[in-house]
Amino acid sequence: MTHKKHRDALKNAKRIVVKAGSKVLVQSTGRPDRRRLKLLVDEMAAFQNGGGETVFVSSGAVGAGLDALGMKTRPKAMPDLQMAAAVGQIRLMSIYDELFGYNKCGIGQVLLTHDALKHRERHLNARNTLLNLIAHRIIPVINENDTISTQEIKFGDNDVLAALVSILIDADALILLSST
Repeated sequence: MTHKKHRDALKNAKRIVVKAGSKVLVQSTGRPDRRRLKLLVDEMAAFQNGGGETVFVSSGAVGAGLDALGMKTRPKAMPDLQMAAAVGQIRLMSIYDELFGYNKCGIGQVLLTHDALKHRERHLNARNTLLNLIAHRIIPVINENDTISTQEIKFGDNDVLAALVSILIDADALILLSST
């Protein structure tokens, strides 16, 4: 019975937040998995183009950066992880721009930190930006700002970020896609 209740709630959702984990988005090499990315983007775009509102919380920047930098193993040093995130984020956004563009959906990049959402003024600025993107039918693509945060990059906590974003924008549903 609970299963049906959740399915009905999802079926009636107008505004959704979709969070995809790194292992969903990238291959074991760290290279973005274009086939999976296309399937995911096509589903979100169909929801958006059908009148829904979509927000996408994307992991995978560090993995994509490691591949682009030719690193075979995940480094332990924080500056190396942050460098990989900076390089990988642009790779992912380029792919998302292309794939969402095929589906006639505009996107906007929003980099957040948990800390930013704790401070009232930055919290309201983030909310206003996200709601304005949504109002203009632009899909926010959100990621943890790994170039300035250190705690989250160690633990990969985009699930919590997605939950906070869901609350921030009054989402009807949060969908977590993860291998964990």
